[in-house]
Amino acid sequence: MTMLASSTAEPYRITENVYLDPNSGHQWDELIQRDFLADTFQVLQELLDSELHDVKFYVFSPHRADRVPASIAFNGQRKVLIFLSDEADSVTPTALSQYYIAIFKPSMRAEKVGKNIHTMSLGLANGVPAILGKAMSERHVDVLFTGNLNRNRYPLYFAFHPILQKMPKLANSNFFHLLARSPLGRFLTRDFSTKTHGVRLINFTSGFGKGLSREAYGKILADSRVVLAPRGFVSAETFRHLEALRAGAVVVSDRLPDTFLYRNSPIICVDDWSDGLRAVNSLLQDPHRLECLHAAGLQWYDEKLSPRATARWIIEKVSNADA
Repeated sequence: MTMLASSTAEPYRITENVYLDPNSGHQWDELIQRDFLADTFQVLQELLDSELHDVKFYVFSPHRADRVPASIAFNGQRKVLIFLSDEADSVTPTALSQYYIAIFKPSMRAEKVGKNIHTMSLGLANGVPAILGKAMSERHVDVLFTGNLNRNRYPLYFAFHPILQKMPKLANSNFFHLLARSPLGRFLTRDFSTKTHGVRLINFTSGFGKGLSREAYGKILADSRVVLAPRGFVSAETFRHLEALRAGAVVVSDRLPDTFLYRNSPIICVDDWSDGLRAVNSLLQDPHRLECLHAAGLQWYDEKLSPRATARWIIEKVSNADA
């Protein structure tokens, strides 16, 4: 990581003690999880102890892996860095550790790196409303998935396809990937929704953001029993996990990082989506377990993943930074 941090721009103040780093490639209003972060920082201000009021928090969301925050050169401050926009966890900012009392970074595959680099909640996408979900028995959608058919989701796609499910190895082949991305890809069946044996809304879209509006998506989440959460373009962690848990849905997911965010969580992780769909069918036949996972998911979101939980996690680690 090249240390080129000079900048003449003034840090953009987000709230008291929290700033956008001048070298950030994304502006504050461009961050897809801006609203989640704003809520987190509001709670942060409420909970900060007096001995931490001098700490400055800098949000840094680079376009390129070789960019470094300008705040490394800000002297005479106790600083914390919030490092965003690295879904692949391709940058481990160990070279920055000496400039900050703590660094927090979503999408880390490890809970902690070195002495002061910590993972944190990925957050939520702006615009997906927080709707008070119904009880499991009152929800109308048994299983929900709507999202882009990217390469990491081919195994889920094959598990639904009546013909391709018999050829699971083809899901990992370059041949199918080239077919899906070719003009012939538009002829692939993408909607596997059904109203037999319960309503299942399953739709693979042709691109990011080409499905439901975020408002409509939030409403359906709150009316769904089980939400499928396959990998995104890069990471197993997606906004979908938090959105579904917040709405009270039960989440079935690709396997997630072994960090406090997901370890022992009520999210059901699978290694094979054919097995995963069988687990979903079994789950739907067990109303008591559905209710238990529904309640546990709401509690897990509140205690581990929410803005309040994230603010508490940050304060805990910053408070213990010198211990």
